Amino acid sequence: MQVNYCIGSAYEALGNRAKANDYFKKSSEATSGRVNVMNYYQGLSYAKLGKKEQAKKIFDSLQSEADSQLQVSATSEVGVIFGRSESSNDRMSRLYTMRGLGYKGLGDLQKAKDDLNKALELSRSNLWAKIENL
Repeated sequence: MQVNYCIGSAYEALGNRAKANDYFKKSSEATSGRVNVMNYYQGLSYAKLGKKEQAKKIFDSLQSEADSQLQVSATSEVGVIFGRSESSNDRMSRLYTMRGLGYKGLGDLQKAKDDLNKALELSRSNLWAKIENL
């Protein structure tokens, strides 16, 4: 999804809209089997193709999946006294990144920034959050 989106963006910058649309279409049609950060680029591709409703569905799914998993994580960590393990921080960072990208795709830039900053607080090595942070 991401690679095809980036290739499409390069063709768009070169003024070759037909080739750009070919790659945006490839990106939008790709499936990953589950909701993850790659879906952000799928949503961006739908937007580039003028399919705003499909793009919105993708961005909404990023938010709702992250919210659902964050809720499960919060419930499962009740009673933890001495911080979280690194793997838990990495997981939470990934979820805040997903939700932040959903917000960013929908144009809610303050919420996106808040979530991406939270993702970086949880894991300084979160490349997606670093790249996409506003």
